[in-house]
Amino acid sequence: MKKILKYATYLALLVMAVGLLAGCCPDGGKVTGGGWFMDREGFRGEAEYSKVTFGFVAQGTCECCVCKYKGQFQAVNHGTKEKIHVNELVGKDLDGEKARFEGVDKDGFDVKVTVWDRGEPGASEGDEITIKSQYGIWRGDLEGGNIQIH
Repeated sequence: MKKILKYATYLALLVMAVGLLAGCCPDGGKVTGGGWFMDREGFRGEAEYSKVTFGFVAQGTCECCVCKYKGQFQAVNHGTKEKIHVNELVGKDLDGEKARFEGVDKDGFDVKVTVWDRGEPGASEGDEITIKSQYGIWRGDLEGGNIQIH
């Protein structure tokens, strides 16, 4: 009985070590966000800025310590009336403060999104978003809403 307990302990330690070395994320994690910002890149190169609203969810799943993030993303530039909608969003990178996602919009164009969660309670703490699409780059600090890396 002592030998079985000893080997079971070694096996548990080995499984934990492999999980840590492989960067295992047992729950997969989740990133959510929504709100608005004033596009820092400007309104088609003019001095004024345009308001952009957005919303997204990305849920992680893990198999054998390989995590994949899937979800949806939508953004609207109210100054130019341009809309982005991605039905299948795939996570590329996730850490405690920053997450990157990519997908293809309804028109077949690549969309890349990077978000920063800089604390609670949301926009007042400096959450930030960058969206790269066929419409160019939309970037700004949230002025309303929240980005949450769970």
